Amino acid sequence: MIAYQLLGALNQLDFLEKNDSTIGHFFRTVHEPDEEEETGVAVYPTAFANFTPVAPVGPQDGRLIGFIQHDFLVSDDVTAETIATLATDKQNKQSPTHDKSKKALKKLGIGSAVAALGSGTMCVAYRSNQRLVCSKAFTQAVLQAFSAGPNRVRAVIRGHQHGADPKDPMMAGMISNLGVFSLWPTDVKSAQGPIRRMQDYLVHTFLVAPDNNYGVLNGFNFDTFAVLPLTDYSHAKLQILNTGTLPNAANASTPAKVARSK
Repeated sequence: MIAYQLLGALNQLDFLEKNDSTIGHFFRTVHEPDEEEETGVAVYPTAFANFTPVAPVGPQDGRLIGFIQHDFLVSDDVTAETIATLATDKQNKQSPTHDKSKKALKKLGIGSAVAALGSGTMCVAYRSNQRLVCSKAFTQAVLQAFSAGPNRVRAVIRGHQHGADPKDPMMAGMISNLGVFSLWPTDVKSAQGPIRRMQDYLVHTFLVAPDNNYGVLNGFNFDTFAVLPLTDYSHAKLQILNTGTLPNAANASTPAKVARSK
């Protein structure tokens, strides 16, 4: 049996308008060569909408369900201008930096970026498949906008953003970090290992199970789950557990914390 909990209406356009001063202005105007400014809705007609999802993915006219399907920059030390330059050079095969730009984008997890919006580190890249690639600052702004009064959205815990290529930075990060890659920690050590202190505005991405082409192509044979007690968030810790056989590096660093299957 497969069952889903319906989210109800996602009023994405209303959210952007309400938060225009911090987030919505990124998508309101986009400069294209030899074209006049256009609204974000006109340029990216399938990126945002007020709609009601009927499934996690699939039959909803290409609409994307926010952070479930958008991606994140593996590195937070990058600007919108840098991404835009790399994307332009990658598309121009005559550019002397074409090959270097392709490699640089791949290291950031943006193999198909076509545009970059925003300024400074608060930026997003926009993929040709209509997914956004969100920076740390942009993600923080979105989570803050969804927080009200005593209730706060603290972090993102999710699957997705996998690539079967062993050189994919997100995939490599998940395999080398017990199956959970925690992006953008201020204290790197606290975001590694089997017990991780929760920090605001981080993104924790879980590795897919090994019994598919991802496991075969990347040579991993372990699965991952986690427990997050929430009695006191100020002291909350994400407890990561594994079954199967971990890579040597992970085994060496956390031998007593790993649950192995026979």
